[in-house]
Amino acid sequence: MLKDFLNAMSTSTELMHDQNLLCGEGPMWDSHAQMLFWTDSAATRIFCSTPGGSVEEYSNGIHAASIALHVNGGLMLCGKDGFYHLQDNGEIRFVC
Repeated sequence: MLKDFLNAMSTSTELMHDQNLLCGEGPMWDSHAQMLFWTDSAATRIFCSTPGGSVEEYSNGIHAASIALHVNGGLMLCGKDGFYHLQDNGEIRFVC
């Protein structure tokens, strides 16, 4: 039954941004802001797509293998050195 459902779905794939990353990881969609975030964890960079379709470097200099939205704004980062809150103003706070 699931296989039939999946086969009936119409899907297409489109290249959003051509990027050469060392280790692209952690895609995360922010439905409120209509932005996609992802990391290049080996290069310690976080990127985001803007609602207009451009790609920007959101943060640089901290390892983040995975990311999540923080309830008070900004992002929670999970990296090799622990958990951090990357605040909307760009400040990084160590959590644990």
